[in-house]
Amino acid sequence: MGQYHYIVNLDKCEYLDPHVFDDGLKLNDFSITERGVLTALAVLLARDNGLGMGDFPNDLAVAGRWAGDRITFVGDYAENVEGTDVWHGEEGRYVNISNVMFDAMFR
Repeated sequence: MGQYHYIVNLDKCEYLDPHVFDDGLKLNDFSITERGVLTALAVLLARDNGLGMGDFPNDLAVAGRWAGDRITFVGDYAENVEGTDVWHGEEGRYVNISNVMFDAMFR
């Protein structure tokens, strides 16, 4: 067993589900994969994308979407903090953007 985690944007009420990227939900499962959910997080946080060589493609509209927002890894054992208890009754308040990110990254 163990604790399952999701990557949550507290400001936009959105989250990433590691399973969509073929990653496991435990921190060790998705922290070591290549081109998984942490790559999606890097795209979302890339505030200055397009300013230099090696950046994500300029037509990747989701790049930087979460830049400057409050982001956290929420485990299913976590207690409700600042109304972020998305896995215990508030699922409808948060939007899963994993499929949008996966499509944008691997089209």
